[in-house]
Amino acid sequence: QFVVGRSTYSSTISNLSSLDDWYVRVFAYNGIGEGAPSLLSSPLRLSVAPPQVPENVAVETESSTSLQVSWDRPRSIGGVELHSFVLEYDTSPSFTTKNG
Repeated sequence: QFVVGRSTYSSTISNLSSLDDWYVRVFAYNGIGEGAPSLLSSPLRLSVAPPQVPENVAVETESSTSLQVSWDRPRSIGGVELHSFVLEYDTSPSFTTKNG
C-alpha cells in the first residue's frame, strides 16, 4: 500500500531470476476502479557477475601420491547458474610451473 498525495512512488521487486527478461507496468486504483496501465517498460535483464570464490576449501592427504580437495559453492553465484569449477594444482604457490 502506498501513501496517497505524493508525486513520486517506488517499490522494490525482489527474488527475480536474472536469467529472464522482465517487463514492468503500473496501474492506479481509486474508489471507481482500475485505471489504464502505464506503458510497458523495455525489457530489463538483471545484472550478472562472475561468481564469488568457493567457500570452505579443504585439502587433505589421501595417500603418498594423492590429495583430496573439497569445497562449497560460492556464497554468490553471480545471478546465473554455475556450470563448472576449475581445480588447479602446482608445486609452486605462484602457480607458474603449470604442473596441474
